[in-house]
Order: sequence, then C-alpha cells, then structure tokens
Amino acid sequence: MITVILFFILFSLLIWKWRFIKKLPFGFAVRYLLFLIKIVAGVAFFYIYTYYYSNDRRLKSDLWKYYEDAAAIYDMAKQGNTALFIKVMAGKEDEEVSHIMHDRTEFWYKRFNYGLYNENRTIIRFITLAMFITDKNIYALSLLAAFLSYLGWVAFFLFFYRYLGDRYKVVLLVALFLIPSVVFWTSALLKEMLVVFSLGFGLYFFDEKKYLWSGLFFILLSFTKIYIALPVFPALIAYLLAKKYGVAKSYVFVYLAAIVLVLGLHFACSKFDLFLKLSQKQHDFILMAEANGAGSTIELPKLNNGLMNFIKMFPEAVFNSFFRPFVFDYTSIIMLPNIFENVLLLLFVLLVFVRFKKEEDKKQLNIALFALVYAFTVFLIIGYTVPVLGALVRYRAPLLPFFVIGLSVFCGCNYKFKSLIKSS
Repeated sequence: MITVILFFILFSLLIWKWRFIKKLPFGFAVRYLLFLIKIVAGVAFFYIYTYYYSNDRRLKSDLWKYYEDAAAIYDMAKQGNTALFIKVMAGKEDEEVSHIMHDRTEFWYKRFNYGLYNENRTIIRFITLAMFITDKNIYALSLLAAFLSYLGWVAFFLFFYRYLGDRYKVVLLVALFLIPSVVFWTSALLKEMLVVFSLGFGLYFFDEKKYLWSGLFFILLSFTKIYIALPVFPALIAYLLAKKYGVAKSYVFVYLAAIVLVLGLHFACSKFDLFLKLSQKQHDFILMAEANGAGSTIELPKLNNGLMNFIKMFPEAVFNSFFRPFVFDYTSIIMLPNIFENVLLLLFVLLVFVRFKKEEDKKQLNIALFALVYAFTVFLIIGYTVPVLGALVRYRAPLLPFFVIGLSVFCGCNYKFKSLIKSS
C-alpha cells in the first residue's frame, strides 16, 4: 500500500509541475480531475474483471492473463535465475526457454501467429519490468497504467491542439478524456493502455520533429498492436504531403497508391498478403470465441482470402466496428452503456451530414482528414476480423476519439462551445 501512496503523490506532483502536462490549456483542477477519472475507470475495470467475473478469471480477463505470466517471469529474476530471465526478456528462444515458458505461462505462446509477432509478449514484458518498482503489487501496477494512459491522451491533445486551437479545446477534452468506453478500456493494465501511450507520444514527437523519439514510440506501438501501427504510416505520409500540396489530392493519391500496393501483394506475394492475414485472423478469432463461449458473439461472413468476400462484407464491417453493439444487440444490462454510446455516435454522424461544412482552414482540414482516414482504416480491420461485441468496443477505443474529432471539424461543433474552462 505504501507503493501505491508514493505513486499517487508522485503522479499528483507531476500533474501539478511538469511542463509537458502544463501545456494543456486548463488549470490544475481540470488536469487533476481528468487523472482522477482515469483512476476511477481503472479501479472499476479491476473490480469488474476480478469479482464480477470471479470464476476462472484467467479465461475472463486479459488483465490477469498478462499479470500472472509476467509474475512467472519476474520470479525467475527474484529467485536468482538471471540468465534465463535475460534470455526471456531479450526474446532469445531456445529449448530451455521454450520448455520453461510452456510450463510456467499460459499466454506467452499463441496457437496461431501466422508469421506475425506475438503481441502478448510486449505487455507481459512491460508488466514484468514494472514489477521491479511495484514488487508485483497489482494496485500499484494499475495506478501506473492509468497514469501512462493519461500521459498518452495529453500527448494526443497537444498534437491536435496545435492545429485546432482554443476553438476546439472542449471538443478535444470530451473526445480524448470523457468518452466512457474510451476511458474504461484505455485506463487499465491492457494493450490498449500501451497503444495510447506509444501512439500519443509517437504523433506528438513526430509533429515536434523529434523523429528519433517518435520512431522509438512507433516501434513500441508496432510490437503492441501491429494493426494500429501499420495504418498510421500512410495517414502520416498523406498528412505531410498535404502541407505542401492540396489536401484532398494528397490523401487521394496516397490511399490509391496504398490500395494498389495491397492488391499487388495479394496477387503476387502470399507472405505479405494483407487479405490472407485478415482472413486467418478472423478464423482464429472465431475459433477463440467459440472455445471460450463468448456471450456476445456475432456471425461474420467468412473471408477465406477472397477479394470479393472483402468487397461484399465492406458495409457490414463498417457498421459493426462503428456502431455495434446497437439496440437490437441488447442481451444484458451490462451492454446498455455501449449501446447508448453507439446511438449517440450514430446521431452525431447524422448531424454531420445535416450540418456538413467544408473546412476552409487548410491546417484544420488536414488534421481532420488525418484523424478520419486513420480511424476508418483501423475500424475497418476490426470490423472484418472481430466477431465479439465486447472486443469490438475495446479494440476501437484508442481510435474512437480520432473519429469524433475529425467529424467535429466538418460540422463546426466548435461554434457551439464557449470557453468555460479557465486556462492556467
């Protein structure tokens, strides 16, 4: 408990004094309240997935899956098996490592990888290293996760704020810090927390032209969730080209080139065939949902690496990833918050169509298109591959604010908000 108290005091002081956080255009009270909201969300997540799903918790919550595997690795170092610990952390795979990790962990290995890096290992390694300053205290680890997520959202805010300014600061505040599903899923000891942290600072340092730091964070993002990392690069290329050339033509050119590249790899090189990887991932996810008896499973058309299958499923993939669970998906009271949130999201999209206006400011148009095309690409990948409603909500959480921010620019939502929050 002492560790938790010390962490809380340290993080509170950083929010009060750290120049990076003080760049937010809000006073200390607002900055601190946003952090407290993250803590409350993290606590809620911990108790729901520890006590509400108390039976066989390892199968019900990734929080405990990752924690217990990390604890097994951490114990190697504490018990004096330093050489083995270093090999595991460095990614050296030999017979000794394989035997011990199969024996002591359950989620270090995946049944299906399809030639891709096992992303479970990134969060497990992170938790393992964090245990050296928390001594395996799950409460201290959860508090650390909430703070790192908070820092990631601060970085996102500053990235967008540079171009959108005070006119959109309340939109940014709501989108980045107050959307319930986003707060809930990104404040816990999960991959989504690392995604927010690494992507937020990757974009922040990229815009600051600190490319070494940006690259390091993007590498961390790639090892955390590759399907979120890859789409950021065409979006950033279009974003950079739009600064010198026309905004619309830059995005059209880059994404047409990306489509040609993806189609070329599909027909010429199975090793890098995106359609094949997505088909395999969908198949894997369906099998996993069936094996675990997921209660919110939806039926998806099988992709089977067929180009026409992807084209036919496109509308369903879009609707699933953006707006489900919807009213017709109701099965239990725990789904109500997500259903209500998705109804509001759909109404917001309709509002944009009704009140659409072309943004004349080139910088704001550029940042809005960047946010929209990036979010849309990630959401499309999720919609094609994920057959579980709870997972849909979770996986889209890090990019949902991008969608809301981009749409806000195109409906002029900034004019409806007064600057009621006092700046520091």
